[in-house]
Amino acid sequence: MISNPFNTFIRIQQVILLVLLLTAHPVRSQLMAPMEGFIVPPYVLETDTASAVIGFELREDLPAMVVVFDGEHRMQFSSDTARHVHFIRVEGLDPGRSYRYQVTAGQGKIHTPEGDPEYRINTAGQPGDSFHFAVFGDPRPGETGSHRQHHEVVSAVADLEPAFFLLLGDMVDHGEQLPQWQEFFAIEHDLMKKAAVFPVIGDNDHAGGRGHFRRYFPGFERGYYRFEWAGIQFFALNAWGSRGGQDKADLMPDSEQFQWFERELSLPQVRSAPFRILFLHDPVRISRGRASDTLKRSLAPMIEQGNIDLVFASWHLYERSHYNGVTYVISGGAGAELIWMPKDPAYASQAEARAYHYCRVDVTPQSMTLKAIDVQGTVLDEFTLTPKAGGQAMGERPAAIAERIKKEIFIPAGPDARVLPLQLFSHDCPYCRRLINRVLPAVSEKYNVAVKLSYFDLSMPSAYPLFLTAGEHFGQQGADLPAIFIGREVLGGEKEIRTGLSMQVEQFLKDPEGYRQRSINPFDQEQDIKNSGTKAFESLTLSLVAGAGLIDGLNPCAFGTIILLVSFLTLFGTGQRVVIWAGTTFIFGVFLTYMTIGMVFYHSLRSVLMNPVLGTGVNMIMLLLLVALCLISVMDVFRLIKTDKPQILKFPESGRRLVEKMIREFARTPALKLGMPFALGVVIAGMEFTCTGQVYIPIVTMLSEPEYRVGALGYLFVYNLVFILPLIVVFVLVVSGTKMVRPDGNNRLELAAKLGHAVLFFTMALVVSYNLGWI
Repeated sequence: MISNPFNTFIRIQQVILLVLLLTAHPVRSQLMAPMEGFIVPPYVLETDTASAVIGFELREDLPAMVVVFDGEHRMQFSSDTARHVHFIRVEGLDPGRSYRYQVTAGQGKIHTPEGDPEYRINTAGQPGDSFHFAVFGDPRPGETGSHRQHHEVVSAVADLEPAFFLLLGDMVDHGEQLPQWQEFFAIEHDLMKKAAVFPVIGDNDHAGGRGHFRRYFPGFERGYYRFEWAGIQFFALNAWGSRGGQDKADLMPDSEQFQWFERELSLPQVRSAPFRILFLHDPVRISRGRASDTLKRSLAPMIEQGNIDLVFASWHLYERSHYNGVTYVISGGAGAELIWMPKDPAYASQAEARAYHYCRVDVTPQSMTLKAIDVQGTVLDEFTLTPKAGGQAMGERPAAIAERIKKEIFIPAGPDARVLPLQLFSHDCPYCRRLINRVLPAVSEKYNVAVKLSYFDLSMPSAYPLFLTAGEHFGQQGADLPAIFIGREVLGGEKEIRTGLSMQVEQFLKDPEGYRQRSINPFDQEQDIKNSGTKAFESLTLSLVAGAGLIDGLNPCAFGTIILLVSFLTLFGTGQRVVIWAGTTFIFGVFLTYMTIGMVFYHSLRSVLMNPVLGTGVNMIMLLLLVALCLISVMDVFRLIKTDKPQILKFPESGRRLVEKMIREFARTPALKLGMPFALGVVIAGMEFTCTGQVYIPIVTMLSEPEYRVGALGYLFVYNLVFILPLIVVFVLVVSGTKMVRPDGNNRLELAAKLGHAVLFFTMALVVSYNLGWI
């Protein structure tokens, strides 16, 4: 039987295909087996000018070796102990070079591809060399459930051929799950095999202490470290749960890592470096995200003081901001879901993008240029930094300033009394005096606690910046005045002091030693206090200044000015022209005095005009005058009730003629007409200068700074103009009232006016008594 040629041909094809399949499988196995021996393929770590570490994880316990190729020369570095995870240090390298390497294990049965130039070590260059590196964070899948964005970012960064890259944490969703780490390294392999990774831990990596970060990055186990690349200084810090979850002791100024950071910042090679870069997981400052108050309080002053140029942190977007000489970059768009929160109105960013991205940073000795690039290659942001002129001038330390300007007041108590230290910042206001002379002694007596009071008069130079610095350290800026710093709390204003002081004393008595140990020393940081004043000024807006001026003008502390104005106009109320002229010049005197004090004589003239003896004397005169006016008004009320014809209380005829003569003389003499009310305005403005709040002081403080002078003058003018508005309103009302209540035969109207005067003068007398500390 002759077979069909066509069928024969088909059978021959099938036999050939079977032979190819049978022979191809062993070939494929031989090619793939060497790399399949790695659970985690090789990656480069801890590179410096002369060495690097190659890490990898095998599927079985085996010894391993790294071979480094330098042209025809080979260097071998072995790990003879059979184990799964290896970290082999390669040494004897030259700076600024690129070396090819190969990893082998199990006598060569497991190895990276031979001759593959993608497996390489790039050593750090010498100072003056140019280089570029990459930065990204949050490469985990997150709520997207996809690794696509992570793949795209890694592929793009690998194409950049960076010398190294900074990894800002949250590499995996669940740090306790090894398969997630293995998947992470598989995605990162094309980048990590040729560019050294410098990571920080994120909260997801930490996983409540169960994460495997230390398994794969043992050299970075502490979480904080420093490395140098071509003279540029890099610092990594361990801050992954500063808003909760991480032990606060790790993030305090006296913590081990922050003490280390402070020491490193003081090194000569760090201070003289062209650039200093900090990277960590949690943002210190951010507009569209969650900044850490803890880091603002404990770390931000060190960043500014240490002359850090650039801070990288991770959150689910891109953002750039600039604050107090430091540029902050948020880069957390390498994989996890993007989050676009509302902007923080108190903190503005200069650039932002809701996009998956990475950062490329090109460094030369003269500049550092950063580009934020999305996965499509679009440049989202670009900026250039130039080296600062050396470290910041630190000037006098806060502790030394505090020691120089404070006034120590010791309030004793009974035998064996505990000593409670506290700091008080205040003006010479009525409640401030009562606080020192009555409230604190009463508390001392009630609880048998001796009080060691450090008093800082805010009229003293440097006192206000010191107050702001203390507020930053306590994490409570903008406290009302007077302000008491006690334990770990700030009690600002009369209400908080009344409610909180006794509570703090009771906490102190429960465990005096523990309370003192937990207490914050507001002056223990080496910080340039000038920066605090600058930040306070930069936070001001025109509406805020105007609103503060109006509030301060209505403040009970300013009632003394309004009281004297009303009393003064009442005395000279016999002529409308006299009243208008007197009131106008009085108000102008107040306005001009505030402007002059702010512009020229802030500390010297302010101290003279705020003299307690002068203030007490003026208040006493005002009180006597108000009591007399109140009694006269009451007597007039009774006269109007008992008689058909009003017999208004009058001075004796001789006295009446003398007063009328003085008024006529006043009205005819321009010097008196202008000078007397103006002089009273000057005196009262100085006496009531404590009415100014925490907006006025940063304004006048910055008048000495050329770059802020024009803005400060504008703010000063607006503040003072709005401050006198209540005086103008009272003035208009008094003038109108004088016109309405002239005797015209209408007893009811006149009776109501006199009764209103009596109530008004009595109320004012109570306010003055309060200012004197009598009630």
